[in-house]
Amino acid sequence: MPNRAHKVRRIVALFVVGFLVGCGGEEIATERESTIDVSPAAIASLPEDIEEASVTVANGMFGVDVIRLLEGVPTVLHVTNEDDRAYRLQIVEDLVTAAPIASNATTDIEFTTPNAGEFEGQLLPDEGDDVLDTVQVIVRSAGGVQP
Repeated sequence: MPNRAHKVRRIVALFVVGFLVGCGGEEIATERESTIDVSPAAIASLPEDIEEASVTVANGMFGVDVIRLLEGVPTVLHVTNEDDRAYRLQIVEDLVTAAPIASNATTDIEFTTPNAGEFEGQLLPDEGDDVLDTVQVIVRSAGGVQP
């Protein structure tokens, strides 16, 4: 499990890459990882129990079949959309309600996981309620066995 300084570096690196991509500039970032000095006070102010998960959307489909999360934990789901069209993501029953997913970008969706259980993540078009693809979302207790 990465330490807090590593998480801060990763978050800042994702922000920088997202900014460069969003600007549409002609320069291309070539470094895969950057090191940023973060004060111990800034690290201490971050919440400790944030869980992160990533999923890619390409050709109107999720790149994974299962997303595993811990129950009762603030979570950031990084959704990288490689398509030229926007989508929406929802996790039923009301875990995430039709959150917009920008085209050709990474969108962060923040939520707190419920009690342990299995849920269905659904990829929806930007407009309408047709389900384009699904992903199984498994929320397990901290001491639970991972299926």
